[in-house]
Amino acid sequence: MRKTYLFILFIFFLSKNTSAQFTRYIVQFKDKAGTPFSISDPSKFLSPKAIARRTKQHIAIDETDLPIVSRYIDSVRLSGNVTVLDQSKWFNQICIGCPCQNQQSAFCNKHIARKAIYETKLSGA
Repeated sequence: MRKTYLFILFIFFLSKNTSAQFTRYIVQFKDKAGTPFSISDPSKFLSPKAIARRTKQHIAIDETDLPIVSRYIDSVRLSGNVTVLDQSKWFNQICIGCPCQNQQSAFCNKHIARKAIYETKLSGA
């Protein structure tokens, strides 16, 4: 019985390593032009707590605080078999996963993306 249990456990771990692999990219965008938000009205994209903290610490609100333009994210998402994994408004970039390593040119629209950085392979989804 114990050998059967170990064999099943071994097969389970072996199957986990042979699952689909995704290549992860970081897509950095050129600008935040076309955003519906404005620095003059930060309450539209920052919480009251964040605004109070910045006021207390004398931190100015600037363009890096604006959200990423959703049109940019949508154009990358719709360019093929791409999953948006994470985003950073301060770095104006998103992290995406796609099953094909050579798909970089498909989602790296030169009008909006500054560059796409190949990061690593992820096992699983």
